[in-house]
Amino acid sequence: MSHTTFPSIDPAAHLARVRERSPLIHNITNLVAMNTMANVLLAIGASPAMVHAREEAAEFTAIADALTVNIGTLSPHWVEAMIEAAEAARLVGKPWVLDPVAVGATAYRRETGARLLERLPTVIRGNASEIIALEAGGAGGRGVDSSDPAEAAEQAAVRLA
Repeated sequence: MSHTTFPSIDPAAHLARVRERSPLIHNITNLVAMNTMANVLLAIGASPAMVHAREEAAEFTAIADALTVNIGTLSPHWVEAMIEAAEAARLVGKPWVLDPVAVGATAYRRETGARLLERLPTVIRGNASEIIALEAGGAGGRGVDSSDPAEAAEQAAVRLA
């Protein structure tokens, strides 16, 4: 396995910049993680917004500093909000994070993952099985648990990057 060397990172300096700027983060996240996500963002000095309505998701993305999309609890209305928000982020060059929770578990999740991937996320945050399933467009994983070791996802991650 090859490893990439990254420049020295100063976490304290990054945290200080976040606290100084207090970025507005638009989150379309699952019901299980919503409160935790808001509290983590508040703890680091960001300003969380949980905006899920399709009627306002894209418009809100335009005023936010970044977008996170977590597909943990899908419904048709939320999926359309995710797609529209991700497209808005792509069009205006805002960074956005895709968390393809259990993307390989069902056809609906695979289709949603593929539609979101077309919107070119800045970061994909997933376990090994999610990365493999997202890249291949196939079934895989054990719901939210990975059934693959991290090393098995390396090539899929490289192709997604």
